[in-house]
Amino acid sequence: MESRFTLIFLTDGVTFVLHEFHVFIDHLFNLKFAVKELERSAKRC
Repeated sequence: MESRFTLIFLTDGVTFVLHEFHVFIDHLFNLKFAVKELERSAKRC
C-alpha cells in the first residue's frame, strides 16, 4: 500500500517537473522570437 502511494507521488512529481520544464522552454523560445522581432523592427527604423 505504502509503495503504491510513493509511486503515485513520484509520478506526480515527475509529471509536474516535466510540465514546468516544458513551460520554461516555451518561454525561452518566445523570448528568442521576441528579440528577433525587436531586431527586425529596429533595422526598419
